[in-house]
Amino acid sequence: MKNRLKAIIWDFDGTIADTHGIHAKTEAETLKKYGIKISESEIIKRFSGVKLNVIFKTLFEENNAKGNHMQACEIKWRMMNKIISKNIPKYMPGVKNLFNECKKQNIKMAIASSSIRDYLDLAIKKMKIENYFEIIISGDDVKNSKPDPEIFLKAIKCLKLKPSQCLIIEDGTVGVIAAQNAKIKCIAVGDHIDKSILKKTSVHTDTLEKVNLDFINKLF
Repeated sequence: MKNRLKAIIWDFDGTIADTHGIHAKTEAETLKKYGIKISESEIIKRFSGVKLNVIFKTLFEENNAKGNHMQACEIKWRMMNKIISKNIPKYMPGVKNLFNECKKQNIKMAIASSSIRDYLDLAIKKMKIENYFEIIISGDDVKNSKPDPEIFLKAIKCLKLKPSQCLIIEDGTVGVIAAQNAKIKCIAVGDHIDKSILKKTSVHTDTLEKVNLDFINKLF
């Protein structure tokens, strides 16, 4: 019997919320305090979807920077929370329509984000979207960062579903690789994706405005 879509697992930053630019800016500003110069565009290109402690550890080592990378992470998250407290994140194009379709057709939804719990809860609350989701998994809830599939496998376990019944929506290369490692179908969104890594289980679109449940169900 052919599997039927029962749940969509979403990345958050850059997939649901238009927050990549804010993340990159606060990260570049924080790193500058430690003598590390990196552009916002390079941060997005290299590290979209990667846990912040992994990003900063990598860059501290590459630049032989003095200081504690975990302390730098705390500075960045304080900056981010301050910004989000004053500004409601905007939806990425097409997201709200897909949310409403899923709600009407009883498709479960979850978030699996590499961001920390405090920030994630704050951003979701500000957007008033918490009621859309069965579960929300943050980077604090897993040991390994994407492209390890741990966060997606945990989401599936919490949803009590099989990988073949779920779809992941991601905007980062490492997130798409994590989905493929978990053997879950994936829609890769946007222009930050390295399309050379895409396997048969993944499809690419430049915007979710082109995606609805009819489109998704054809993948199953």
